[in-house]
Amino acid sequence: MSKFNPTKISEIKKVWDNEGFTLKKGLSQNFLIDQNIVDKIITAATITPGDVVLEIGPGSGALTASLLDKGAIVYAVEFDPSASSILRKYLGDNENFHLIEGDILEADLSFLPIGTKIVSNLPYHITSPIIALIADKGSMFSTSILMVQKEMADRIMAEAPSRNRSSFSVFTDYFFEKKFLFVVKPGCFIPKPKVDSVIISLIPKRNLPLENSNDFVAFVRRGFSQKRKMLSSVLKEFPIAELLAQIGCNHQARPEELSCKNFLDLYRLLFPSR
Repeated sequence: MSKFNPTKISEIKKVWDNEGFTLKKGLSQNFLIDQNIVDKIITAATITPGDVVLEIGPGSGALTASLLDKGAIVYAVEFDPSASSILRKYLGDNENFHLIEGDILEADLSFLPIGTKIVSNLPYHITSPIIALIADKGSMFSTSILMVQKEMADRIMAEAPSRNRSSFSVFTDYFFEKKFLFVVKPGCFIPKPKVDSVIISLIPKRNLPLENSNDFVAFVRRGFSQKRKMLSSVLKEFPIAELLAQIGCNHQARPEELSCKNFLDLYRLLFPSR
């Protein structure tokens, strides 16, 4: 068991207050302190003894300690040196706890075994680049159980046609099997955020349809560069209206009306050699 029980709100406040820790709004530090939510996240990740877990932004250690108590081998990446110091002090005697200090977007994760799970309350200000990083690592991760802001979850999960749909919706469609799990209310955090959060599941797709995914991603991003305009107006150098009709879409369609498959079909018609 861990030295302390960080899932009790009174103990979290006591530990971090005693250590003189100050929450940093700029680092999206809203610490999860609800045991029921922690348990639901652990269940969603199907944690069993010996699982290797990457946790991004461990924060208060509430989720970290519960992962360790389930027998997981946890690699926690923490950007804030003062938070790292406290985590090391209270969790460092557990041989399954490995703290990596620094920026997750610059961290060397090559040592992680294939099949590592990600279980994280993501720093909300860098959610998109973290998910892009997960996509780039491909088969290294078996599943990711992530907490994100509801607005971000709405973008990720939006299906065509939807005004919430964006290039990031198509990006995540392309790289992951996605699932909306449950909502987390502001009262589950210290301090309380102003918006709801959502737990989502992202499972990497093993056989991507294109050899060069980067060109396709850039194509989709350009298609959404003026998302309220018709796609034929945005990509005016191509016969888009004709090709949209050819793949069964409205020739006046806006990008938010196209599924990932529609974008793939359009891309293949435009760039058959790729």
